[in-house]
Amino acid sequence: MNISSIFKSNSTPKATKVDRGSKEFERIDADYGTILDGYQSVNDKLSTIDQETALKPPSLANVKDSQLLIMGATAGAAVGGTVGLASNLLTSWAAQPSIDVTTTTHDVIKPVLTGSTESRTETSKPITKYDQNGNPYQGSQLTGWDVKHQPTFRNEKVGSYETQQATVNNGGVGSPITDALGGMAIGAGVGTLLAGGVIVTRKLTGKGEYVPGETRKTEGDLKVMLKMGGIGAAGGAIVGGLSGMLASGNSVTKTVVNQTPVFENKVVGQIPGDYNQSVYQSTVTNPGTQDVSRPVPVMEGGVLGVGKHVKVTEQKETLTAGGGLNLVSGVLGGAVAGAGIGVAAGVLTNVLRKTL
Repeated sequence: MNISSIFKSNSTPKATKVDRGSKEFERIDADYGTILDGYQSVNDKLSTIDQETALKPPSLANVKDSQLLIMGATAGAAVGGTVGLASNLLTSWAAQPSIDVTTTTHDVIKPVLTGSTESRTETSKPITKYDQNGNPYQGSQLTGWDVKHQPTFRNEKVGSYETQQATVNNGGVGSPITDALGGMAIGAGVGTLLAGGVIVTRKLTGKGEYVPGETRKTEGDLKVMLKMGGIGAAGGAIVGGLSGMLASGNSVTKTVVNQTPVFENKVVGQIPGDYNQSVYQSTVTNPGTQDVSRPVPVMEGGVLGVGKHVKVTEQKETLTAGGGLNLVSGVLGGAVAGAGIGVAAGVLTNVLRKTL
């Protein structure tokens, strides 16, 4: 008999007789009992699964001292770095850079020969002399004088030149990396101190002291760090780029000019020549004259010698205040800083996953 014959027939199918004493029935009955026992076991476990899988409240007792220190340092570094980036952005926005230039005028002096001075130095030769007892000794005998002449001058102002000294004030604008790293260092230090305080407190009070237990195993720790580092780099690049644009917009540029007078070595006059006068000469042969040379300023311009001025060279330097940070450097610096902040946050996240 099949299903089709049942629906075609108006009669009820006869019940199949079961031999309860057969081995087949015993096997089926045993399997049925096993199924019922398994069902009951599953049902018992399901009735307590809600309590077993319920999240337990975080407890310091689950956290080792070393993990507390890592959590404090990384949390502080992440917060401090974020504050540093934000501070850099605000400083770039509010900065008022300036360049103060101080100009100083210097006189150009020309040496004018006024005469000379004369000096005499004795000259001698070694000779053998005898003391009162007739003993010889080494002595000297005057042979003459070396006569030297030195020129004398007076200073004459022939012109002037200018130099400029610039004081650059960047308005406090710095690199996002510098501000972020500074914030991370301070934050890590503060976080470590706080974590150390917690460790000392729980050892003294006995509350929340670490209870050794099995460490929770987690997967993908490196992936978490890389992911958060990437997110931090992207965010840092945006903040750094904004800082760079704001700093560039507030920058100030000035050109500083420094003049230098041009000098040349030139004969400015003559003085008597140097000579040696012997003790045996009653008269001195005319020694003639000697040229005196000195560096003198080069004069230029004017007509027929009138209106000349000192020749100068100029060195120009363009200075920028607040322009050390621009869009490109801001993006790069912000990305590096943000990556560091993100990695610190990733380390913190991994420790939390293992403990709380």
